[in-house]
Amino acid sequence: MEAIKWDEGAVDEIIKEFGVGQDKKISLERFLERGFGVCRHQALACGVILERFSKEGYIQGKASIDRNLTHLGGHVWCRYINSKGEIIILDVAQNFFGYLSASPPERRLFYERPE
Repeated sequence: MEAIKWDEGAVDEIIKEFGVGQDKKISLERFLERGFGVCRHQALACGVILERFSKEGYIQGKASIDRNLTHLGGHVWCRYINSKGEIIILDVAQNFFGYLSASPPERRLFYERPE
């Protein structure tokens, strides 16, 4: 939350600076350098950290970046399945870090996958 603070205006400025337009790729490093982003940048940073921990043998499991779109808009978060098969949600933007089963009822359907 401290490394990438939520700021849509700053994201728009970075996109404009690099001249790439919406939904084009820019290195995550650019957002980390400036310390600003939105949910997708926060989720990607979580995923990178978890993958690094896995490569270095600190954790076992699988990280993924999930997204959803509803009538309220789009959102992106990090999902981690530990070695026991437990699903953990890391949602920086919504300040939720915990098991899927413990997620707030109004968000659980949002975080669940069709399977």
